[in-house]
Amino acid sequence: MAIALPTVKWTHNQSDVEAITSLRDTINSAIEGEVTQPRRDTYDVLRKGLISNSEYSDVVPEFVRNYRSLGALSDWLRDAEMQPNLSVERFVVLSFEPAMRRAATLEGSESEPLSTMPAELRAMPGLDENASSEISPIDSSSWTGVPKPAVLEGERLAKLQMELTSIERQVEALDRGSNSEKQQAMAIITAIKVLAEAPEPPEKVIKDLISLAGNLAGVGALFLSLVQMFLQG
Repeated sequence: MAIALPTVKWTHNQSDVEAITSLRDTINSAIEGEVTQPRRDTYDVLRKGLISNSEYSDVVPEFVRNYRSLGALSDWLRDAEMQPNLSVERFVVLSFEPAMRRAATLEGSESEPLSTMPAELRAMPGLDENASSEISPIDSSSWTGVPKPAVLEGERLAKLQMELTSIERQVEALDRGSNSEKQQAMAIITAIKVLAEAPEPPEKVIKDLISLAGNLAGVGALFLSLVQMFLQG
């Protein structure tokens, strides 16, 4: 069953294995080089295709699920502290192994036996030499040393959403300041709202956006409540 992708020229007719490989390689290319617009587009389309396909819902790498933006993901991966002898690129490759094996199984192609896979993968929690092709999702924080991104939830998330609604109204009604400043403020508000409504809202990315908004000339003061709530608490 092929991943449900939009009919886009550079992704059309890809097999599952090809699409997952392209997604994995796009992430590693962004880590190693510049996050270009074509790479962003590729990541957006393939990420949505993978996450929306129920055949792969339990084997999507958690960092792919958590990060909608390729730029934010590549920044997080560059800053991540890996265990000795494990490069960031290797971490990405290993994280995609369950999805790759699932794709190979669904497409009926030969899949590499688990016993011949790299030692790093066989040593991961939840995997063993006799594991079947139905591989459990992997919590990367338990074997890479990379902390799982903090998530906003509960009362703090509700307060964030309430404050954003209030701030958005104030920015829309604002007379002072340049039009570009208001546009920047609204763009940041929109980005935070999208993240807040996503599964497992990433706290660090949201805090970075709040910090950016608080430093906007002319309108930054309107974000003071959020700065105090999330950056000074």
